[in-house]
Amino acid sequence: RWGIVLLGTQVTAMQIGSLGALALLGLIAIMVMVIGAGLLGARLGKQSLFSGWLAGGATAICGASAALAIYAVIGRERLNQSQFTLTLVGVALASAIAMSFYPIIAGYLQFTDRQAGFLMGAAVHDVAQALGGGYSFSESAGETATIVKLSRVALLAPAVALIGLVIGSSGNQPKSLLAKLKLPWFILAFFGAVALNSLVSAPAWVAEYGLIASKAMLLFAVTATAMRSRLDLLLGQGWSALLPVILATLTAFAGAAMFAWIAL
Repeated sequence: RWGIVLLGTQVTAMQIGSLGALALLGLIAIMVMVIGAGLLGARLGKQSLFSGWLAGGATAICGASAALAIYAVIGRERLNQSQFTLTLVGVALASAIAMSFYPIIAGYLQFTDRQAGFLMGAAVHDVAQALGGGYSFSESAGETATIVKLSRVALLAPAVALIGLVIGSSGNQPKSLLAKLKLPWFILAFFGAVALNSLVSAPAWVAEYGLIASKAMLLFAVTATAMRSRLDLLLGQGWSALLPVILATLTAFAGAAMFAWIAL
């Protein structure tokens, strides 16, 4: 949870504004399509729709950190630990593959630095891999990828709030609209960190060490999740359990590449 909070030290409102209205609207549209693809993948794979929300949200926003936040809203009583772990593995694997091959594909498509940077920032799941893919294309593409990716990270809080509103509360307890919109404390703290980082010019070392601490804590959380999961239960899920992640990943790439090709 603290890893997600510290991730907020990387984002400012100015960075989001520098993306431009058209690119921001395109990014939001892509994220909506990706979440929808996750839900479709869950239905096609005969999985719980909660696994679709988890896979689609993690792919659309920021990988493992988004998956942890969304899983906190869904609750372990509605989605088992094995499916959650398998989704984390699938997202991490897809992100690594994307970082390796998307720059090559962008070069083959003769994308400009801005187009390639948007593709990496909008279609690669985890922050480090998105930046790595962008900077492997060019310095300028890496800067664009950074802005686009951090804009996705900034949408973590509203996206989790909307997902929580749609799926409702756990335990089948009827709740008011205000109760449904109530976010976990770490999401509110993340939003506070973004607001503070936008208003106050913090020293560069705050962002640097905040990112290191965030990555370390998220790594510990993912590792702890893996330690609590049994390999036989993971293997028993079958390949269809990864269908939401696969379909969401392909949709993210297709949507980002199409938007970059047409609009940038």
